[in-house]
Amino acid sequence: MPPGNGSFTHRYYQHQILKKELRKSDIGGIEYSLGSKRVDVGIIRWNKKRAYEVVMEGTLQKEAENLRKDLADGWGVVIFCVVSDEIKSRLLALIPETDSVEFRLLQEFNEK
Repeated sequence: MPPGNGSFTHRYYQHQILKKELRKSDIGGIEYSLGSKRVDVGIIRWNKKRAYEVVMEGTLQKEAENLRKDLADGWGVVIFCVVSDEIKSRLLALIPETDSVEFRLLQEFNEK
């Protein structure tokens, strides 16, 4: 099983996100932390700090709490990578998209 936290699929997407988003000049990793809270994938590029949270299913209220903690920890943008349009819609009802919050489908990170 790949390193990381969660199910095999969750870990798979942590690695896919890191592989697709990390460039040679970046700093970051899986279960990366700026302070007290780890994010699924964290990437720092040109002093811009981006946290990626993998959302498969379950209690979406937890993701609202993750957002609050991620921003408080110093991440400038939190990207919720969601498994489906339905989960994205449900999450958007709790968390509006702003300059600090983005939503992407996990399928974008699949190998081609």
